[in-house]
Amino acid sequence: MFKQMAAIALFAALIAAIFGCNEDTPPDFRVLPSESSIEIYQGDSGSVGITLSAYGNFRGNVNIDLKLPGGRDLPPGITYEPHSVNVDRSTINFDLTISASDTAPVGSYNTAMSFSSGKISHSIGFSITVYPPAGSLDESFANNGVAIVNDVTQNQGEDDLAYSVAFGNNRSLYVLGRSNDHLIAYEIKTDGSLDQTFAENNVYLDLAQMRPLDEDTLDFDLDRAVQLFFGGGYVVTGYAYDDANDNLLIASFDPDGKLLSKDLKDGLIADAGLKNVNDRGYSIMETRSGYAIAGMGYQNSGNTEQLLLARDYSAYDDDGNLQHFFKTSAAGGEGYQSAYSLTLANTADASEGYFAVGETSTAIGRTGFWAQFDSDGILVASGNLDAFAGGRVRSVIMSNDGGYLLAGYRMGDNSFDMVVEKLKANGSPDANFGQNGLVVLDNIAGGSSPGADRAFSLIQDRDGRILVAGRSFSNGHDDDLIVVRFNPDGSLDEKFGENGVFSYDGGYGDDGAFEITFDPYGMIVVVGYTTNVNGDLDTLALRLNP
Repeated sequence: MFKQMAAIALFAALIAAIFGCNEDTPPDFRVLPSESSIEIYQGDSGSVGITLSAYGNFRGNVNIDLKLPGGRDLPPGITYEPHSVNVDRSTINFDLTISASDTAPVGSYNTAMSFSSGKISHSIGFSITVYPPAGSLDESFANNGVAIVNDVTQNQGEDDLAYSVAFGNNRSLYVLGRSNDHLIAYEIKTDGSLDQTFAENNVYLDLAQMRPLDEDTLDFDLDRAVQLFFGGGYVVTGYAYDDANDNLLIASFDPDGKLLSKDLKDGLIADAGLKNVNDRGYSIMETRSGYAIAGMGYQNSGNTEQLLLARDYSAYDDDGNLQHFFKTSAAGGEGYQSAYSLTLANTADASEGYFAVGETSTAIGRTGFWAQFDSDGILVASGNLDAFAGGRVRSVIMSNDGGYLLAGYRMGDNSFDMVVEKLKANGSPDANFGQNGLVVLDNIAGGSSPGADRAFSLIQDRDGRILVAGRSFSNGHDDDLIVVRFNPDGSLDEKFGENGVFSYDGGYGDDGAFEITFDPYGMIVVVGYTTNVNGDLDTLALRLNP
């Protein structure tokens, strides 16, 4: 009997210890944060949930301290609230809010999150990371985030524009563009200077004569027209003028800027097998066997220029030269068509297909256009995009959820409005984005109404946010370069730049962006142009904090 009573007493004591019901249990508490780290931007704050559970009849005030190793204070500008909480029941839940001022130092900090009351103290490791504001210039790149190359060809007064960018070693930038009627390619180091070891005189000139452009100069777009491939080399596309017509241009380089395929006109391919018509390449993408190019060049019975899809089956010969084998397709129809951007298609059987966008002519004027091709370059479907009436679709990507995101512009009230549209995989509008799949913006840079707003390139980050680059008429007398970030539902991301918009004004005239992309480290890179003090254009590259 005595043993049985002792066993019961021991069991009761154990239950009391587990559930904190034993009056002899010393007062104490446990702390459980919802996260072990937090990331915040300068000028912003974030919160972590804290659960504090009392036992042993603990009640009272608990002090909270965040310290760096060695008991040092947090860096200036990093603060937190609250500094204490009152425990008046067995469990309380509250948010610990951590803030970073505009001047708080950027970096990661391992701290000790301490909770104390009298002689009771508990400490938990906690990490705080402070980032620069989203949409601000990355001051570690070039000149406070901006790299301007003036007179690339060393001919003063020529207009230089950057159309597309790829990335080399040590975070350098391969830039493709033009200087007046010359194709240019060069490498920018992270300090903003030209790489003196790249090619000859830092830049390739006279690969081909490019047709001088008229008023449409600032609209000309080579979206993703420089593509890394085959273990570090890169290939560019565009077009060249031969005194009669524009010819499709392909140029292949190694990482040092040396032309490949010496047996193919020093790395150049022109005309793509389409004779006596204007052939142009505007967009390039890697495929499973080589790369694909979208542009304009097909001529039907009505002598109408049509959308062009050129696929390259590439391989090296025995001498190490790159061989190109083109297969061309076109969207067909009787109206004018041109493709400015290309991406993979979302096909039902997961086969490789292509989705191209651009513009087409109709009875009432030009409008947006799309076309889908299968893996053999055969047209599957096509259609008009009336949301871009009077304008053009300039860029397309496959969205994170398998649809398509498009950016460009339409004719609004006597001027252009920026248009971003989201389509489902079948080409129908995605009603969960914007207004029935559509977002239209005007006067983005605060210009007089109606303003002139045009989008030329877009990307999407891993969180589904969409970044669009282009230009917008400002309150002055010229265009500003703009980058707009949208939330996945199409609303402006107010945490980016100023209420969702980053703008750049060089101060001497027009500024604009032709391409936006992420570098291998997740930073936002934009290339385009700016006007210098003499009134001509210089190439421009920006790096922004994400």
